[in-house]
Amino acid sequence: MMAPCPSGNALDLATGKVIEGVAIDTSPLSLQDRASPDVSEKLYAGKIVVRGSIQHRGSEHDPPSLVVTSIERATKQSERKLCSAH
Repeated sequence: MMAPCPSGNALDLATGKVIEGVAIDTSPLSLQDRASPDVSEKLYAGKIVVRGSIQHRGSEHDPPSLVVTSIERATKQSERKLCSAH
């Protein structure tokens, strides 16, 4: 699972690895999840845990993409602290 961190970083909760400067692709999400008015804000603020994968698209200079396939749950306070520590 990946939890986006503020500023476009993503935190892999399984490994603790932070992937910096990701572009977020929510197109695989269900229409209902994408239509939620605050989903982008929650992603940016690191308030939700999502399932997805990091994909490298385009040229080597393009940022990696966090391709979000589902929203799992709200983040725990301890997970948010991990994001803000980076």
